[in-house]
Amino acid sequence: MIVAGQKGWGHFMPQHYKINPRLRAILITTACACAVSCTSAQGMTLKYESSLAAQQSHLDRTTKKTVKDPDIHEKDELVIQLGSDRIKISSPKETDVFDFKNRRLLVINDKTKTYTDSSLYMLCGFRAAEVRNRMFINQVLEAANVEKNFSGTSFDIGSELGMPIPGGLENPGITISTDNGKTVFKYRGNVVTEVTFKPEDASACMPMYSKLLLYHCHLHPYIRKQIVASNHIIDSLSYSFVEAEGARTESLRLIDQSPADADLNVPANYRRTFSPSPISQFQEQIFASDKVNMSAPDAVVAQAQSLVAQNRSLDACLTLIEYSLATGEQATPEMFNILKQLTTNPLVVQLQNAVEPNSKEDALKALGVLEKLRVQCSQKAYIIDLYRANISETLGQNPRTLFLSALKGNNLLTGAYKDFGMYCYRSYDMQLAWDCWDLARRIRPDDSILGEVTSLEKNLSDTYPEYF
Repeated sequence: MIVAGQKGWGHFMPQHYKINPRLRAILITTACACAVSCTSAQGMTLKYESSLAAQQSHLDRTTKKTVKDPDIHEKDELVIQLGSDRIKISSPKETDVFDFKNRRLLVINDKTKTYTDSSLYMLCGFRAAEVRNRMFINQVLEAANVEKNFSGTSFDIGSELGMPIPGGLENPGITISTDNGKTVFKYRGNVVTEVTFKPEDASACMPMYSKLLLYHCHLHPYIRKQIVASNHIIDSLSYSFVEAEGARTESLRLIDQSPADADLNVPANYRRTFSPSPISQFQEQIFASDKVNMSAPDAVVAQAQSLVAQNRSLDACLTLIEYSLATGEQATPEMFNILKQLTTNPLVVQLQNAVEPNSKEDALKALGVLEKLRVQCSQKAYIIDLYRANISETLGQNPRTLFLSALKGNNLLTGAYKDFGMYCYRSYDMQLAWDCWDLARRIRPDDSILGEVTSLEKNLSDTYPEYF
């Protein structure tokens, strides 16, 4: 939601009259698990073998029946480096660096000498939202006597997403026993995890080790907690759970370790790139320069005055609104004087009356008005698209095209990135959400409009401190 920074602009700022949360079950697939061993908190390099066996299926849209896909069998060898505040995991395909100090995820491609840089919040944000979504779906369907545990049991959901169930038991009925030096975890009488440990005390590396298990193992939180509490490194591990596509089993075997210093930084000659997305072109443009140049207030005033002189009052009004959306700055006295002149213009009055709908009926009417006003614009029609995007979302419509139209018109609209990011967050597109917010912060790092994003991140880090 975009709101004005001062009295006098609020009528022109897009606002939601209602937030309609949408439930979208998205299946998460993450990397295989890992095992480590260390004697200090820094400078440990470890190598392990991991294997995956998974059943796969999909829903045939024509027959509405589940169709079994070929099973997956994979083996891989990974190199893990533990630092004081970073973890580096290298595989034949790519290298992931978890930077907990800056809360970033770096994905390095040594073949192309490039890397991507994304917010670590997106991973925790998705898991937290998806756990709530799965449990809500289960509760609704069970109450309707449709199907019990449609989205998986609490154990399977906790294992797949690595998150505790809100309001659920820490231990949903997992039992622990030992057998010939092996620790065995069972759920409902079935073995779900088996683990053996290295004998050396590894308490010094547990802070990073626990995060390694958190991000790369599909372990139920209660099982992961017991493993970490042992203060020993995993020598071998095997675990199973059921996800939406079918049963999944992963196993690990530690094959080498060395207490060597590790370089966890991206090589200086590597170039930052951006994952293909609707905003990747904006990322490339804005992150390419050291400084983002905004239009000076005097230039904006001159442009608005010129438009007024040409009897293009609607474009003049939108020019002043655009300044606030991009900079977050208060209007200058000269801008307010121009706005006063425009308040009696019929098109401006229609705009003012359309941007604050208070009901579904008002929102539908507002969209019709804004579509007609858009035709009247010669330069700033993309600002009207931003209003249309916000109102469309409240009606359950997909506003993505409208947000992108606004950003193509001006890729420095901080408010548009903030609102588009919120839509993506509610739509479970977490990477795109935080990519939008990263761009907004690059443009205006101290813009108060991003306070909602900061509060969201604080809530995640306060609720799930183990992720950071």
